[in-house]
Amino acid sequence: MKSILEKIGTKLRLVVISHYSLESSLLLAQSVCNIYKSEGVEVFAVEISPINRNIIEKYIQANCNQASINIIPPHSIEELQMKKNNTNVPIIIFSIGENLDDYINDFLRLKRNVRLLFTHVSKGINRIFGMNILRLEKDYSGFYIKYGGLKKYLKYKNGKLLEADEGESYFLEKAYKVLLDSMLEFGEITLEDATNVLMGRLKISKNEAKKLLYELIKRKKLEFKGGILHIN
Repeated sequence: MKSILEKIGTKLRLVVISHYSLESSLLLAQSVCNIYKSEGVEVFAVEISPINRNIIEKYIQANCNQASINIIPPHSIEELQMKKNNTNVPIIIFSIGENLDDYINDFLRLKRNVRLLFTHVSKGINRIFGMNILRLEKDYSGFYIKYGGLKKYLKYKNGKLLEADEGESYFLEKAYKVLLDSMLEFGEITLEDATNVLMGRLKISKNEAKKLLYELIKRKKLEFKGGILHIN
């Protein structure tokens, strides 16, 4: 049975709800590979918000180097409408942090061609396009996707995006390094200091920072003695 990642863009037409452009660009690249392997056609990506071209290029080169993606600005939608009359052109819309309202009517004329729509909010867009929702989120164990009651962590190994039932402790490793760097820079730090450092450096909430600290203590990577952080 194919994984969720292997079906994105082909068997699964999705609205992807995400606030993470880099990780979403990886999902986009995976979908381009899926479409190429399944249909052997070029994919058009409408860039309303910035797509990380470097990530796309490297991923395609490593996993499906004959695949083709044409990244176009939203004002080139007419070009897609002309192509649509001749062939089933796969379209991906990338709009994380940008308003889709100005383009919705144009996209609706192409909705049968839209395979993925990346956006930071749903607003019922999935119903308009007749697509299901996949959410790309993160916790202290890493990034994960949620779809149809399933939760799968993402790991990037040997240039390929893979699914895992448990996180690879990406944020734990990053948190550990951040705290170590802070101790080298500032000397002794307290629990409150450590929490604030993680919140600031990793752009996470206070609750998430505390969860990371608890997990690092649980794994004996660090401990607090007399209110002061010690690295084991």
